[in-house]
Amino acid sequence: PERFHIGGADLGTIDVGLRARRIGARFASLDRVDDVEYARRWNIADSTSAGDESLRDGTLTYAPIPSLTLSGAAGRVARGEAFGANRYAAELRAGKSGGEEASYRWELVDSRDDARDDGGLWLRHGGLARRSFGVLTPALEYRAEQLRPRSLAADTLRTSSFRLGELTPSLTMAAIGPLSARASLALRWDDSLSAGRLTRASRTMTQSYGWALDGWHDITSSLDLALQRRTFTDEFRARNRDDRSSALVRWQGRFAPAGGGVETDLYYEAASEQAAKLERVFQRVARGTGSYVYAGDLNHNNVVDEADFRQARFDGDFIAVTIPTDALVPVVGAKASARMRLVPSRFVDAGAWPGAVLAALSTESYYRVEERSSDPDTRAIYMLRPDHLRVDATTLDGSDLLTQDIFLFEGRKEFSARVRLNQRRGLVQFASALERTYARERSVRLRWQFLSEIANQIDLSERIDNLAADGSSTRVRSVRGQGIASDWSYRPIQAVEAGIRLEISRATNADTTVADLNALGLRTVYSLQGKGQIRAELTREEVTLKREAETVPFELTGGRVRGISWLWRIGSDYRLTQFIQATLSYDGRSEGGGSPVHTARAEVRAFF
Repeated sequence: PERFHIGGADLGTIDVGLRARRIGARFASLDRVDDVEYARRWNIADSTSAGDESLRDGTLTYAPIPSLTLSGAAGRVARGEAFGANRYAAELRAGKSGGEEASYRWELVDSRDDARDDGGLWLRHGGLARRSFGVLTPALEYRAEQLRPRSLAADTLRTSSFRLGELTPSLTMAAIGPLSARASLALRWDDSLSAGRLTRASRTMTQSYGWALDGWHDITSSLDLALQRRTFTDEFRARNRDDRSSALVRWQGRFAPAGGGVETDLYYEAASEQAAKLERVFQRVARGTGSYVYAGDLNHNNVVDEADFRQARFDGDFIAVTIPTDALVPVVGAKASARMRLVPSRFVDAGAWPGAVLAALSTESYYRVEERSSDPDTRAIYMLRPDHLRVDATTLDGSDLLTQDIFLFEGRKEFSARVRLNQRRGLVQFASALERTYARERSVRLRWQFLSEIANQIDLSERIDNLAADGSSTRVRSVRGQGIASDWSYRPIQAVEAGIRLEISRATNADTTVADLNALGLRTVYSLQGKGQIRAELTREEVTLKREAETVPFELTGGRVRGISWLWRIGSDYRLTQFIQATLSYDGRSEGGGSPVHTARAEVRAFF
């Protein structure tokens, strides 16, 4: 029964839970069957250990009154013959969540792993006390952990032993109208292994402040500030553990007056940290899901490095990822962005011709700048001074992005136009080379609906794509290009659409390699209302190269090969039930007159 009575007296509620589970050694799950903290909860160091796994645990919760709860738990996990762990936990909770509240939790894990010669005790405990006084809520939180793994044979502590404690007083101010704030101070001490025992290694103090303004005269804003200083003891400072200080500030604001006719979003973030130069490495993935292929030892240095990989339009089986190197240096990072959108139709009178002209226009502007630098003049980086950004000697990575859109009759079906400028500059300091990039695209898009069944879209574009490196790199390029594309669509009925797309462009690299491209594509789509669609496409592409260099940048032709290529595709998506969807596709291609390549895929996906 939910409530517990003796002799007519109500003694509160009791909940009892028991669980037993066994997983066979040969079982392989399709997805995760345990929560993320499962291995940590049971101190499982090797999650791949062989053998059956058995789990038994139980919980007991007693609440004599609604505002007081006592609970306890005990359990055991065994994996094969080598690993076993016992876990015990207890918790006391009083008060109501969000008001006057106090709690304390204690947990102990005793584990033994004969295969790894490891046995250990992991103690975790902590408490929280909180009480509200009007709009102010002071709180005090304590957390402590101690892990003491030992060698079963030698009975000595391992280097992974640690002990920590953290005390955090805080004060929260509930919303007074649109205004709210919070502040906290965390004091933490860490102990590490030295001379076979745990000794004090460092002390850390973290200050955290927050402020928010919500919906005051069309203004929404928030500010977060965190300051942290970690100080090591002399013994651990001698092990090349330097004292560290870091700061983080984040501010964002939004101003949207005139019924949303003017939208302004501002963002700023700055932080001091330890960072490293980046290194580009290539990781193998399933064929067809990557962007690169290994082309062999192209530079004849008997080492697999970046020069041996080429971008691929199809059948790529490598992806490029950047990872930090080992050497850390103190850096300052800052990023800021601003966005402004103007929709005059929401606040001007379109009755007279000046208002009608303004109502037909709308604009959106966006600018973002990011920088991580080792510049000793940290104030200049925090202020994002242009003369200190993207400097070869100090910048680890930095970039800025500018996007400007001007719309005419935005969203109107009969006719609309868009003029866009997109420009990006960047600098990345890799471990082996420095790369500086510049890309700019200027484009015009026109859309109109001639009839209810016939529509057309025209795109005109002019682009620049530059990459310079201070070392030998196959990625160096300086591409200039112009192009025009026209896309016609015909929809005689709602379920059927046919289309034709014509594209013509020319691109030139710095070494005077000229690429002329043209493409003609046909498509048809048949929609199955509420069930899916069937789509068929046929495309003819032609690339002509003049004054061809030894290496043609991928960006010059977008990965298209010289000559005439044919691409065809048939695909369908069908929803069998509300929770089951089937996908079938067939792709074929013949590039530059080569032999055809055929790829077919089938997939059935179930949603749970």
